[in-house]
Amino acid sequence: MPRIPLGEGVNSAVDWLLANVTWLFDFLKTVFTGAYDGVNTVLQAPEPLLLAGIFAVIAF
Repeated sequence: MPRIPLGEGVNSAVDWLLANVTWLFDFLKTVFTGAYDGVNTVLQAPEPLLLAGIFAVIAF
């Protein structure tokens, strides 16, 4: 079965992206890290039973 030579092209594309679009990856990392930290802080702030009660009221 013939193989499709994708490895070299993919490596070139990744190298180009890392060389020219690093600012975009940094921005996305900042956005997702901030969103994760925000959600993590909100979910860890109250006691677990209080949080379950809040979610129950929201679901109702």
